[in-house]
Amino acid sequence: MSGSPFCGSLEGGKVNPNNTKENNTDNSETESNLILSGQVVESMAIADEVAHYAEIIRENIALEELLCGNSSEQELIEGIFDLILETVLYKGEHIVIASNSYPARLVKSKFLKLTYFHVTYVLDCMKRNTTRVWNIKKYLLAVLFNAPTTIGGYYQAEVNHDMPQLAEGNQSAKQ
Repeated sequence: MSGSPFCGSLEGGKVNPNNTKENNTDNSETESNLILSGQVVESMAIADEVAHYAEIIRENIALEELLCGNSSEQELIEGIFDLILETVLYKGEHIVIASNSYPARLVKSKFLKLTYFHVTYVLDCMKRNTTRVWNIKKYLLAVLFNAPTTIGGYYQAEVNHDMPQLAEGNQSAKQ
């Protein structure tokens, strides 16, 4: 009883009685943290939405074929799949890509249109990149967002590089 405000003999009198005004036991929390039925329904709806979009994306990018055809890139391919799914499920109004803010609906729409060819293009871009990437998630987000717009030009430039006579022939045919 060190520090007790009451000094006295342990054998006699009241020593530090309980203050029953502060020990209110009538309002004890006895309810358990049960999940309410509304929360269960909401959780099920979220799980259904995730499964629905995962299946759409899996089919659009032919995930199984990508994994079979690129056995050394499986972790990267799975990461790309996860990033596409995460982006499509994002609930905010805007998504920042390459320092530009875009309406989330636009980004989600573009990501839902990505195909096997877009992902193989992204894999090719990753293989050819020799610069340091500080934030790989942002880099992949930007490459995936731009893939539908840049894929044609990229492969045309590759053909022009590998077969310059075709590029020259195309130029003279246009004149």
